[in-house]
Amino acid sequence: MIFIVYIPGLINSYIWNKIWVFQSKKKNYREVFLFILIFGISFTIQYLIAVLLLINIMHLNLVLYNLVKIESIFIFKIKSICNIIPHLIGMVIYTVFNFLGNKFITFQYTLNKNS
Repeated sequence: MIFIVYIPGLINSYIWNKIWVFQSKKKNYREVFLFILIFGISFTIQYLIAVLLLINIMHLNLVLYNLVKIESIFIFKIKSICNIIPHLIGMVIYTVFNFLGNKFITFQYTLNKNS
């Protein structure tokens, strides 16, 4: 169900990458297939990294709570910030992997042809 939300964004991303970023003039299904494949791989890598980092942070939060034994506002804010960091790291990795995958795999023929 959640992937339905990604479909308009994926279409938008494909169009802008094809026209503006990589300036591809080709009309074929290979680019679309590779674009979706690179998206799926990038999304999976991002998700796994975020989950693994969140698991480690939850463990760190448990250790921190056991050491301090109090729930102060300061510790709550640290926990809140620490829960956002894995998602930010995952987004950076997704962006880099997705761009490089599209540059060197999806639209490689277009870039080589224009050179």
